[in-house]
Amino acid sequence: MKKYILAAIFLFGIFLLASSFKEKKPTPYHHAYRSAGAAASFGWGLTGASFDQPFTCSACHGGGSFAPTLTVELLNVFNNPVTFYIPGASYTLQISIIPTSGSPSFGFQTTCAQTSSNNNLNNWVTASLPFYAANVQIASGRNYVEHIATLGNNVMNIPWTAPATGYGSVSFYSIGNAVDGTGGTGDDVATSPSVLTITEGVLPVTLTSFKGEETKNGNQLFWETAQEINNDFFLVEHSSNGRDFTAIGKVIGNGNSNATHSYSFKHEGISSGKNYYRLAQTDYDGRVKYSQIVTIENKTSSFFINISPNPVVDKIILKGTAGLIGNKYFIVNNLGAIVLSGIIQADNINVQQLPKGAYFLRILQKNNVILTGQFVK
Repeated sequence: MKKYILAAIFLFGIFLLASSFKEKKPTPYHHAYRSAGAAASFGWGLTGASFDQPFTCSACHGGGSFAPTLTVELLNVFNNPVTFYIPGASYTLQISIIPTSGSPSFGFQTTCAQTSSNNNLNNWVTASLPFYAANVQIASGRNYVEHIATLGNNVMNIPWTAPATGYGSVSFYSIGNAVDGTGGTGDDVATSPSVLTITEGVLPVTLTSFKGEETKNGNQLFWETAQEINNDFFLVEHSSNGRDFTAIGKVIGNGNSNATHSYSFKHEGISSGKNYYRLAQTDYDGRVKYSQIVTIENKTSSFFINISPNPVVDKIILKGTAGLIGNKYFIVNNLGAIVLSGIIQADNINVQQLPKGAYFLRILQKNNVILTGQFVK
């Protein structure tokens, strides 16, 4: 009898050994409030992607009646769903698990990969993840964002940063789980897997030209766009040395458009010599992109004018005003920005509103001659 018992134990051991070489399925969670997702618990991706395990959350979770559905969207900074991303821009991956019955708790897992090659894309900003989510890197080097405990909220908002230009389309592979929260898996229901593919978009504004020319009334700037995405406005910036730029004007953009748009801006009261210009194109979300620099060399004649008193207290006294009445004047700070302008109507210019500092006065005469002077207030 003892011989038969030993034989049975031996055969049972062989069975267990053989079973250990078979594909294992995930072990059920042990407790609802200390259960991380499958990536953290087992090092497994269960989203249904081709590079994941050959099973999903439903390998262990099942038998419930919640019948959840899964919706995954990529939202821009205005919380609008997008189908393409702007390289380097910030987005939110929104995962929604909607049960058709009951009041379950929730779990999720998601990963992002390059669509063409399944290359792992870890553009999750870990420090910005919500408290209920973790960025887990499994043994294969692939990154997953998943819950760190069962969730009471069925909508998860996960910050995501788009890759650099030239990466191509990306795919988000996600899955959700509706659980009863008792620690077991028998009354839970997993959603079907989701694949959301987002193509790479172009830069917000396609600037096809930017040029300028000298006119008798100032420097005229022209630029043209072929496409605009979330284009709020252009700041026109000026520099007298090509390094330090100051905003001198603002031109409103056309928001979102695939049509060609032409823009222009006139810079009056400029001095002779080289003047440098650039555009600071600004999106609705505050992101700024600079254009190339346009240089205009102004050859307009310029004559020096004496300013009194100097330093100035509140008014600049102009001598020989008979020939100056009706001409335009511009007062420019030491950064090259126009801080005051108008038409000369008397023998003085009121500068009481200007803060203390060094300034240039430029008077544009009708014969295209510019009178310039310097003063301190």
